[in-house]
Amino acid sequence: WYAIDGKELRGSIDKASGQKRAENIVRIVGHEDGCSGTIGYYDGSKDSEKRLVKGYFNGKRPLRDAYSFDALHTDKELLTAIEKGGGTYLAQVKCNQEHLLEGCRDIHGSEVPEWTDEVREKGHGRIETRKGYHYRVAPDWFKVDWKDSGISDLMVVERERYEVKTGKSSSETCFYISNRSNRKNGKKKGIGKELFDAVRGHWRIESDHFVRDEGFGEDRIRCFNRWRARALAAVINVAVNLIRRHNDMESITVFREEMNYDRRLALKCLK
Repeated sequence: WYAIDGKELRGSIDKASGQKRAENIVRIVGHEDGCSGTIGYYDGSKDSEKRLVKGYFNGKRPLRDAYSFDALHTDKELLTAIEKGGGTYLAQVKCNQEHLLEGCRDIHGSEVPEWTDEVREKGHGRIETRKGYHYRVAPDWFKVDWKDSGISDLMVVERERYEVKTGKSSSETCFYISNRSNRKNGKKKGIGKELFDAVRGHWRIESDHFVRDEGFGEDRIRCFNRWRARALAAVINVAVNLIRRHNDMESITVFREEMNYDRRLALKCLK
């Protein structure tokens, strides 16, 4: 599974000239190993992430992997391109797809799921409980025609968070559509668990954005030249991949500090 998302390079905004949008990099990150690649770049004042990602998948054949997206990319044209290319998608459904979201809610409220599970995790000062529900569905279950996109699965995740320090609780219900069953040749076993894990795995790209900003100060790099900003983003991408591949410590920040004192660690990353 691979997560796809864009990141604005905030240091490329020249506020003195009145700029409000920056250069953007769109990246693809492995759910398990965290290794990343670059899909492309775009100028936020002229272009959009959606168009760049659509162009990437329309020109990529065949597709043998699985991809996760946030709600921005829950688009019939994109999901149909992935389905016809032989790939797998998992896309979140929010209010930007009103009719699709209404259909997801109706299914969750009236149908019996084929698979359910519950996971509780403790960490970062909170307790989080996640309940997953997997439904087998068809495109014609929804009001808007999604026939060509090959929707075959609905994953619903109910999250409850309890903040230990403040005692505050919060909850949310998230909906995701997928065509995973189409790639499994009708086999049901394990699909619910795989999609449940993929929902969690998509978080990996958000974590990677944090590493780039906090560990490498990407958003603090002031550069108003488009091509230099993109080159710097590419170099940071390579550096993160090399460090992550060879890092045997709990923290990338700690590993980088150790490299300052032990050149052998730095050379190890270049092997």
